[in-house]
Amino acid sequence: PPFEWALLIADASGGCEPYSYFWSGEIPGENSKVHPDISTAYLVQVLDANGCLATDSQTVTVVDVRCGALNDKVLMCANGNLKYVEMVNVYQELQIGSTVGPCDPYLNFDGGDCGDPLFLSCECMNGIRELCLIYSGGNEPDIEFMADSAGSQIIASFLNVDPGTRICINSNSINQKANTILPSRILLRIDGDAIYEIETECNKIKPGDLKGPFFIDSFTDGRDGVCRVGGN
Repeated sequence: PPFEWALLIADASGGCEPYSYFWSGEIPGENSKVHPDISTAYLVQVLDANGCLATDSQTVTVVDVRCGALNDKVLMCANGNLKYVEMVNVYQELQIGSTVGPCDPYLNFDGGDCGDPLFLSCECMNGIRELCLIYSGGNEPDIEFMADSAGSQIIASFLNVDPGTRICINSNSINQKANTILPSRILLRIDGDAIYEIETECNKIKPGDLKGPFFIDSFTDGRDGVCRVGGN
């Protein structure tokens, strides 16, 4: 707001035509174009030729997706990923299929300094079958996912991983049947040395957690429900 408009349309039937329409604020006409700064309920009254009166209402919900000190950026969803877009580039993003606002109903946007949206809640069912992490440590290590501390069961490896890289482990990466649930505990080893443990059970993990140099970005449960923290 206040850049977006909403069109309210009243459609009366019954009674005796012609109808007279009056929206909140004594705005006459069947349609009313509004641009509230906050979520607002609008009342419409319809009067027919015999003086019979009917009343209804419509609420326009306002979500302010601006952020930054000057409110000059907008939160948008592009191909399932959140991004912050300069105000002047919003139209171009819309033309290529991006949408305004968060991608995920489980995310709550707090504008401010354009920080990452916050994870609120996510229903996790039937275990976790894919886990995605963002590596934030030193340059280009080899990262191994293991199912035991001895390292005798390496289930996935990623070589020369750059900081900021998003890596995911699932049934494909561990060469198991599609949609297989991950082991309840996974160990991550960096360059054959430092080991970090992640418990991959629904009630013991959530997006946004930090495990050493690993940021838990998202996971997918056994019913294809995706829980994630967005932002790029």
